[in-house]
Amino acid sequence: MKTQISAKHEKLLMKNQLPTRKIFYRFFAIFLVATISMQACTKNNADPHGNTVKRSVEDCPLCIYFNSVDAVAEGCNVTVSWNYNIEPQNYSMFQIETSSDGINFPVIAIINGHPGQTGLSYTHTFSSPTRFYRVVQVDQDGNRRNSPVFAAVRTGTCNGNPPTPVLGETATSAPFAVCKDPQSMNVFVKGANNNLLHKWYSITAGWSGWSDFGGNITSQPVAVSKDPYTVDVFAKGPNNNLMHKWYHTSTGWSNWIDRGGYITSAPVAVSRNSSTIDVFAKGANDNLVHLWYSINPGWSNWVDRGGNIASGPAAISKDAYTIDVFARAPNNNLVHIWHHTSSGWSTWTNRGGNIISDPSIVSKDPNTIDVFALGTNNNLMHMWYSTSSPGSGWSNWIDRGGNITSKPIGVSKDQYSIDVFASNANNNLLHMWYSTSSPGSGWSTWTNHGGSYVSMNAASKDAYSWNVFGLTSNGNLIQQWYHSSTGGWAALENF
Repeated sequence: MKTQISAKHEKLLMKNQLPTRKIFYRFFAIFLVATISMQACTKNNADPHGNTVKRSVEDCPLCIYFNSVDAVAEGCNVTVSWNYNIEPQNYSMFQIETSSDGINFPVIAIINGHPGQTGLSYTHTFSSPTRFYRVVQVDQDGNRRNSPVFAAVRTGTCNGNPPTPVLGETATSAPFAVCKDPQSMNVFVKGANNNLLHKWYSITAGWSGWSDFGGNITSQPVAVSKDPYTVDVFAKGPNNNLMHKWYHTSTGWSNWIDRGGYITSAPVAVSRNSSTIDVFAKGANDNLVHLWYSINPGWSNWVDRGGNIASGPAAISKDAYTIDVFARAPNNNLVHIWHHTSSGWSTWTNRGGNIISDPSIVSKDPNTIDVFALGTNNNLMHMWYSTSSPGSGWSNWIDRGGNITSKPIGVSKDQYSIDVFASNANNNLLHMWYSTSSPGSGWSTWTNHGGSYVSMNAASKDAYSWNVFGLTSNGNLIQQWYHSSTGGWAALENF
């Protein structure tokens, strides 16, 4: 692309510097991914709802932040591509700026956009180590503009090596993924400063950059969506209290709310209909504690559901009338309590088994529940419930084999299938699945998908796909995904 430079910008380039100042920009959406082989990272300075987030030394509309001052070796190049809104009668200009100290941002290039264009790109080869790299939209007098800029995927190489993007801040919990509709996905993780980090996907814009939602959380965050408009996020706070933050499409993200209580595990949340949310956790006396929300009258007080549990609970709602809660008991049995709107809460039932991880629960239809856990021989243990005859009720425990070392994660993308994921001693991703479809109905053998997963989570946003998100030993996030239209698994990528 031929670059046009105004007289004022030519003067700025000769001075080779841009005055630094804090400017707060409001955006509806930013999706920015930087990739270089020397472990580049992305940070997003605004969430998609217009709330400016302080992420580094200076707020800017579109930034790439590298891990350290020497993260970009001499000779590495980064190609930047971005989409933007452009007024039909005006030109839009973009300054490409770099910095090694995060204070001084000299302009290295200026690119003009023209009416009717929807995107631009620029490739820069670094001649010295650079820490910050950003795109700033300006008018023809060099003044920064507040017009929304929508960044697209950027790619880069260093001496021919493939790109390896990583999360700029170290993640310190397993990721958690939730979908509020078939067009979107939200991923949450606890950061190194006990902050909540968030990344989201939409079918039109792809993946966003990471946003920092602050907070002071001490457990893995969990999330639930009770309808296509909302996402609620929960985590344990510093005083063993429940912390809560939520999103609605009409109002954006709320502030953090302290829901009180005294919990000693990460919470779990479930929604059985569009009017309710139920939150469970292990209490101070190894009991199950419960808090719930209904549109009228709102949030309840905490209730002690008793029990004697040695793990965090797992909960699921297979229909609009029931909730089932499971946990590991001190003797490694599975214990179970459930609620039905017509009969209320049951007493605790011991489902037996010999499990050494928190249970994982999945329901593929309103008539079934499947429970998975790590067994004592590093095998996958499985039991299920069905209302169908013959064989209605609870099964015996079945050993599904494998050589797994993590809590398994189950996910169902439709009423005909279940997929189970876990890691092995090499932190590879192991996968087995069940299908009612012919041919090939029943349970598969185990498949090794590689990677390096210390912990993981999985989610399915529609009947055709699922995503598996993992945390590596150095605190980076990775993902693999499957879509039936592509005929199989995508390659492992840093997330």
